Amino acid sequence: MNVLGRWAGVLAMAGGGLITVVLVIGALAPTSTVWYGLFLGIVLLGAAVPALHWRMRPATGRLGLAAAWLSGLGSVVIVALAAYLIGTGQVGPSQQDLPDGPLTLVGMAASFAWLLGNLGFALALIRSRALPSLGAWLVLAGAFVASAVAPFVGEDSPAALTQAATLVFGLVPLGWILVGSTTWRRTGS
Repeated sequence: MNVLGRWAGVLAMAGGGLITVVLVIGALAPTSTVWYGLFLGIVLLGAAVPALHWRMRPATGRLGLAAAWLSGLGSVVIVALAAYLIGTGQVGPSQQDLPDGPLTLVGMAASFAWLLGNLGFALALIRSRALPSLGAWLVLAGAFVASAVAPFVGEDSPAALTQAATLVFGLVPLGWILVGSTTWRRTGS
């Protein structure tokens, strides 16, 4: 875990960067095959949150520990489920909706756990003041603003509104890039 903790900043920057690129390209070309990169970004952030907790465990406390577990386990389940669904041809760039059935519930629960873990850890970072909090605030803002806009976005929505909602969620990975950058700079010095 020490090695993972040493690379926490790089994992957060790489995961945030990859998800940002996928969101921007996905907003412009929704059926692009770059969509598959989202899962690698989820894995990188799923490893970054526990690694960040390992580095700052006295400061982030029990909230950080619970969030690290949620993020890590959520990412493992998301990627395993995605690999199965992609491998069986049930989802892909042109058909990104989960199929009906119990796998949808598993996928939704894993996604919720991963996102809740990210948000919980952002709260733990803000509360601990172990790092400058701008990145953690961006993580929270991106998730909450995108959630507030989500009820207004649907199949009948204008493409511009859908793209805007997708790009607003991009504050989440941008926040992780800032958190990772701060952590990486502290490791290097």
